[in-house]
Amino acid sequence: MDSRGIRFMEQMTNTQNILWMQKYLSILPDWTKSSIIYIEIWQWIALAAALIAGILLRYVIFIAMGALVYLARRKTESKWYQLFLEALRGSIGFVFASLFWFAIITLLGLPKSVHLFIAKLIALAFGISLLTLAYRILGVSLNLLQEKAGRTDSTLDDQFVSLFSKTAKTILVVFGVMILIQNMGVNVFSLLTGLGIGGLAFALAAKDTAANLFGSITIFVDRPFKLGDWIRIGEADGIVEDIGLRTTRIRTFGKELVIIPNAEISTTQIVNISERPARRTYVTLGLTYDTPPEKIEAFVEGLKNILLAAPYTQKDNFHVVFSGYGDFSLNIMLYYFQEVQNWSEELIGRHYINLEILRLAKETGVDFAFPTQTLHMETFPGQEPIRRIHDTDAGKLSSAASRFAPGSETAKPRGLGIFRPPYENLR
Repeated sequence: MDSRGIRFMEQMTNTQNILWMQKYLSILPDWTKSSIIYIEIWQWIALAAALIAGILLRYVIFIAMGALVYLARRKTESKWYQLFLEALRGSIGFVFASLFWFAIITLLGLPKSVHLFIAKLIALAFGISLLTLAYRILGVSLNLLQEKAGRTDSTLDDQFVSLFSKTAKTILVVFGVMILIQNMGVNVFSLLTGLGIGGLAFALAAKDTAANLFGSITIFVDRPFKLGDWIRIGEADGIVEDIGLRTTRIRTFGKELVIIPNAEISTTQIVNISERPARRTYVTLGLTYDTPPEKIEAFVEGLKNILLAAPYTQKDNFHVVFSGYGDFSLNIMLYYFQEVQNWSEELIGRHYINLEILRLAKETGVDFAFPTQTLHMETFPGQEPIRRIHDTDAGKLSSAASRFAPGSETAKPRGLGIFRPPYENLR
């Protein structure tokens, strides 16, 4: 209620006030009609009594709303109905107390200057109470939207509700404060217009904020990532925790919190690792140069069977080949993809495959090479040349490789059961 409304109510009640005062002031003691700071003693007493009565009224309403909340918990299973009542309970008492105080001061016949001053204070309390009440109701409504969005499979609506919630609360507070200032008798629009150079300076200072706001809109429209995605932006590498109006928060795997302005994100290359349909592994296994070709072929066949038996690997998209000759090893390329949900499952899948590779190497009798320099002496004076004899029976080697095929009793695609993944311990 602004000053014009206050003056209108004053004019409407002026005649009633005069009649009321003439009727009842004659019965008051003379000492109560003495003035202290422009107000008679009986008016001071009435103001104090009205203040106490308003506080008691607020307390009574608070208790009554508490009883309604209790009945709602007993009679209905809707928690949102209960939350709305809780939101009303916190501020509605001050709303009614403010209306009560305003009604009282219109009956006391206070001097116009004092009446206007007290009326503005009451109007301020009334406006703050309404703004607080509206903010709480808006919060409950937005939480309801957030819960409904969480029930859907898509995360787009979760992101939209989060952005909409922050925007709606900001708009409510800004416009609420402007209305409060207007009700106090200050022309807000004239004030904003009269800022002049200060307004230009404010606009320049708000340039980055506007750029970040448009950046957040770009993120929402283009959807390069969403909450919970693993992304890489510059040196930041982690999980998206929050997408705000001004910044995006990323939690790194070292648990650091990285805050990036949205304006920077909209102009920077973004790598969304979570959007990978599968996770690639590319390794090179080096065998010693004395490995015969029969064993290499059997080892490669066994690697193929290991990947076919592994539970998460793509069975139609992998490569196992004798890829070339290294400086100190015969190189076997192992290239495969795993269809897993997170990095933990990727590591565990790779762990089991590596264990199977060790077992395969033992079964086929191959040795892994490592960077060394060896001096080989073919002959010694007075001795026959040293020759290493290999078991190259094709049947035995084929049997060794087949032991790692899917369904084989000796295949262990999930290890021997000695090691248990950490995430399984949490189930």
